Amino acid sequence: MRQCLPYCQRRPVRIPFSLIRYKLFDSLLEEEEEEEEEEEEEEEEEEEEEEEEEEEKEEEEEEDEEEEEE
Repeated sequence: MRQCLPYCQRRPVRIPFSLIRYKLFDSLLEEEEEEEEEEEEEEEEEEEEEEEEEEEKEEEEEEDEEEEEE
């Protein structure tokens, strides 16, 4: 017996090259945007860490000054 195939497998479907090109271009743009977002997140994390370190240093300096005054 002959099996039934979905329409797309029975008959070849032609996709215009322009559509393929736009899809490829869109996917490349999405990848670039994702990479940029990741880089921005990493930079923000680094800045936060630096700020935390600075705050800790300032606190230590204040403590040292208080100890010296006593």
